Amino acid sequence: MHRKILIIIILFLLSGCNLEYNLSITANKQFNEEVIITLDRNLYHEDNQAAERQLRSEIEEILDFSKYQNYGYDLDIRSDNIYISIEATYKNFDEFRKSPIIGYVFQAVYYTEFDYYTLRTGGQKYNANRGVRADSERYLKEIEVNIRAHNHIAGSNAHEEDLRRNVATWYFTNGKIDEHIEIDLDYTKRYDIIILDFIKDNLLLFIVGLGSIVAAIIASISFVINNRKRNQI
Repeated sequence: MHRKILIIIILFLLSGCNLEYNLSITANKQFNEEVIITLDRNLYHEDNQAAERQLRSEIEEILDFSKYQNYGYDLDIRSDNIYISIEATYKNFDEFRKSPIIGYVFQAVYYTEFDYYTLRTGGQKYNANRGVRADSERYLKEIEVNIRAHNHIAGSNAHEEDLRRNVATWYFTNGKIDEHIEIDLDYTKRYDIIILDFIKDNLLLFIVGLGSIVAAIIASISFVINNRKRNQI
């Protein structure tokens, strides 16, 4: 299979790789989507610099398609694996439900609001036999789905829940096509997580601000010391 076709298939979530899907739901109902694709390094035989140039060229060509233009990406090539990270932000659920990434993993996604915010998926989980020719070497091996929220998780059908981090996790393997995701969020805010996210999102500003404060303190101390020396003279 030509490598360009291979990377297109990987990015469209149809190929032999492991996939980590991370979704963060903020208190103002913004959806932040991150996909981490793990690819065997042996699929690219060039040195790291040549492999990176080739991969970036292929990824950027794909992101030129209109439905992927909302995505940014990062690339990390290591000795054993290649990690491709793709991110997008959606201002509300109506935008998020059109995500081409989650649309390839699940046929549909639903969001309702009553006593709780409920997010669930429906339809089959994507596998190599749906829509493409079966190939034992080209399939979605494993999917890990992590949903993190600013609102308290009231309930879910997750395989794991980390209450401290307010994260629900599901593990799907190839062949299990009848599983789905369901999570309920209540109206209680997790301010510890909201504050941590605020600091993380504004870390550079915090560093610059802290640096400015330290510089101002040092300048003030220096001024006081120099002024005292002049007075003593």
